This record gives sequence, structure tokens and C-alpha cells, in this order.
Amino acid sequence: MSPRVSAVYRNANVATPNIWSKPSSLQNVEHRSSMGKKPDPAPPHVLIFPFPAQGHINSMLKLAELLAFSGLKVTFLNSDYNHERLVRYTNIQARLSKYPAFHLHSISDGLPADHPRSGDRMMEMFESLKLMSKSFFKDLLTGIRPGVDCIIGDGNMGLFVDIATEFDVPVIHFRTISACCIWASLSLPQVIEAGELPIRAESSKPLTLQLQFTTSFLQAKMEIGSNPPPPLLHVLIFPLPAQGHVISMLKLAELLSLAGINITFLNSEYNHERLFRYTNIQDRFMKYPGFRFQTITDGLPVDHPRSGGQFMEIVDSIKLITKPIFKKMLLETMPPVNCIIVDGVFGSIGDVAIEVGIPIIYFRTISACSFWVYFSIIDIIEACQLPIRGNEDMDRLIAKVPGMETFLRCRDLPGFCRVSDMTDPNLLTIINETRKSPQAQALILNTFEDLEGPILSQIRTQCPKIYSVGPLHEHLEAKLSLKNEESCQSSNSLWEVDRSYKREEFARSAARMAELARKSVREGGSSYCNLNRLISDIRLMSVRGRDI
Repeated sequence: MSPRVSAVYRNANVATPNIWSKPSSLQNVEHRSSMGKKPDPAPPHVLIFPFPAQGHINSMLKLAELLAFSGLKVTFLNSDYNHERLVRYTNIQARLSKYPAFHLHSISDGLPADHPRSGDRMMEMFESLKLMSKSFFKDLLTGIRPGVDCIIGDGNMGLFVDIATEFDVPVIHFRTISACCIWASLSLPQVIEAGELPIRAESSKPLTLQLQFTTSFLQAKMEIGSNPPPPLLHVLIFPLPAQGHVISMLKLAELLSLAGINITFLNSEYNHERLFRYTNIQDRFMKYPGFRFQTITDGLPVDHPRSGGQFMEIVDSIKLITKPIFKKMLLETMPPVNCIIVDGVFGSIGDVAIEVGIPIIYFRTISACSFWVYFSIIDIIEACQLPIRGNEDMDRLIAKVPGMETFLRCRDLPGFCRVSDMTDPNLLTIINETRKSPQAQALILNTFEDLEGPILSQIRTQCPKIYSVGPLHEHLEAKLSLKNEESCQSSNSLWEVDRSYKREEFARSAARMAELARKSVREGGSSYCNLNRLISDIRLMSVRGRDI
């Protein structure tokens, strides 16, 4: 180890210079105390130790000077190599002479004098400091007088935390990089666990070293103990790949994002590409830092129409092809998913959630009346009220849907109920997927109590936990207006509006419904309370698998 150099300098303050100039011999500077000045009574003694690189040294010298200016005793510990260059090529003596309690010390970095200490070999200083300098640093703490009250170490020098702990000296880390950079460094373990690193064309050695020192940074002592941050709440939302389903669940996703919940919105690759090409979805969600899009294959070829008579092939393909991919993605997602909100048509996805122990909530984007009819189809068939027997049968009442016995007609049933074969694959798929709804922890419906209260009461006999949180677009507009923001205005219709309907009657009906909708989302309204209840229950899922 080279001799430790202690120095106090005089004269005026100047800006921090560049220390990478032409080398020459080390100047020994004699330590002198100010004559005739009574020393301050026992000021706190802070030891500052930067990483041996110019940007780190410059920043920490400025901090050291600020502390010295405040009357603290400061020992600035530099590597022998950098200390020699600093003293030889700068007027550091003039800059620091007015601080009688400021001392420079040096310590070996363990590398030979001709080592470049830059470029691709910069990281070798980490290994050398860890192997060679820890014992020197321990000797320094043992012999320095007065004793050190606090260590401010470079955030990359976490290897000295253990020694400081042994001496019971508090440690504060100073990261000279930006907040964005340090957050990226702290997140590297999660990035690796998520499979987003390594970058295949690069060496992984610097990354491994960075992980080592990032981990040690987390061991630094804090002056005041703080409560650990709450568990990160992460909800995955997976809609059926159809426009109406995607739009509704995007609105729910935005409402949850406004409540501070981290959201992963899982879309099919096919729909995600169209969503980004034809909408301003990126601008809409960029203001939510906890929101991200993720895609998954729907298992169908690119030229598949995904509509009309072939639409139900999506559900079958997701069950056969997407389901195992989804399970693997779910297990590898970081941070872990605490809750899944999935389209109610995806009963097979619910099976995966139950298997891996993650709470699941079904979201049915249809009305409560429609859902209740879907759920009751098996009872209608067993009562021989299906199939429909020709056009003359269209006005016949369906009596096997509780709560709708007096007004539900054959013509009101969905199109897939008009098949003559009750073993039709599409019909059976709807029946089977809908009948899986009670296996979820809860059911979300885009409706409200004043509109469909009696039918919601019927549904609760099968699915007791229901969040009737609609209309979601009214909710979103109300929430955004409180933040002085506007919601995204765009048409959601794929069809031309029928304008032959009587305008006055339509206007009166629409106005009544609009007023009921606004009432439901106002403070104290049924949907307002149900949305808050949904958010509160999701927060209870911070422990994976917890029931709600």
C-alpha cells in the first residue's frame, strides 16, 4: 500500500478540473493547521469514498465541499493513482485551503501503475478493490482519528458496507448517475428473470458485476428506518379478441390504472397490431407508468377472418394453442400477477388461474340480461323450449329464464340459439364456458343496479360476488374530468346506425338511460360504490392466492 496522504489546502475556490492530464511525480503536501483559530467543538466526521473515475470524483468533491462549508469534518478518500493526478494537475490545494477540517487520504486500488483503468478494463477495478482494498479500508477505519461518524460511499462501492457494519458506522450511498439509471440498475434482477436479458451479442460479465454491486447497495444503512413499500399489486387483463370486448376491458384497465394499480393488458398479436395501427392507444396510456401491453398468439393463421361464421374458432384455438402458452407466461411474468381479470368466455383460462393459484375475476361485457340467458340455455334445452321451430315460433315465450318469464321470446335469443341441432359445437362452447362462471372469485358486469337490478339479483343466486360497475365510459369520463383530462372520443360501432327509428321517442329513451347512468357513477351511486369495492378487493390480493 502506498503512503496515505493527508492535506489541507489554501487560497481561492475554482471549478473542478479535468484530472486526466499528462502524468508526473506525486507531490507531497504538508498538513498544516490554521494559526490562532480556535477549532470547532467536535464536529461530526464524515468519510467520503468515490469510485475511482473522474465523473464520480468530481460530483463527490462538490458534496464534500458543501459538507465542509456546513462545518463538518470531511475526509475524502481517493485511490493513490487518482490522488496523484488530482494533486499534480489541478489547483485543488487552492480550492480546499479555506476548510481546515477537510483532509485528503489515499488508498491503493490494487492495480499496477500502467493499468489503463478505463474502457473495457474499467470493471477490473471492482474486482481489484474487492480483493485488495478492503483490508486497507478496515485498517484506515481502525486508525483514523477522530473516529468516523458516517461514511458516504459511492453507490458502486457496496463492497465496503460489510466493514462499515462491523464498525457500526452508518453508511449512505451516493449514486452519481441519474434517478432513471439507478432505477434501471435496481430493476436488473427482474429484467433478467423476465427473460429480457442477456442481450445475446454482448458479454454478460459487466452485467453480472453490476448486479453484484446493485445488490450490495440495498444493504446500506439508512439514517431513519422506513417502512417497507407495500407489495406491488399487479393485475393482468385478458379480453376476448373482438372489438367490443377489447374496448370495454380497456376502459376498465384505465379505471384501475387511475386507482394506482399496475396493469398488464394481454391482447392477441393480431388485434394488438391493428389497435396500434388504427388508434391513438399509445398516447392514451402513456400517462400511466404502471400500464403495459403484452401480446399472445390466438393460434390462428394471419389470413383467418376472425369474424362471422368462423368467429367461434378463436375460442377453440385459444383453448388448444394459447392456453399452455398463457400458463408459461403467467409463471414467468415479473412482477408476479396478483389477480387475473379475464373475459368470461375464456373458462379455459380460468382453469389455468385456478391451477397456479391466482385469484380470477370474470368480466362479461354483455348485459346482465344477456349473460343470464346464456347461463340458462341448458335449462331451456332441457325444458324442450329449444330448438326454435320456424318463423311462426318466434313470438313464443321462453319460461325457463328466472325473472324473464313474462317477456323473453324466441326472437330475443342470441343467434347461436337458432340452430336446429342442440349439439352444435358453437352452442355447446357458449354453454360450457358460461357455466364455468361460478368458479371465479367474482363477476364484473358493465351495467348498473337501476337498469338491471332484478336480473342481477337472479345472477347472484349462482355468482354471489358481482361488481356491477357500468357504464364504464361514464365512469371514465367522470374520473378524468376530476383530473381535468378528456377521455378518448371515438365511435365503437361497426354498423350503420338505423335512423328510421322515431327520433323523438329515441331521444326521450336515451335521455332517461343517460340520466340513470350518470346517477349510478356519481358519488354514492351503485356503480360508484361497486367500483370502489372492486378496487379495494383487488388490493387485498397483494398476497398471491388470497380469496376476496
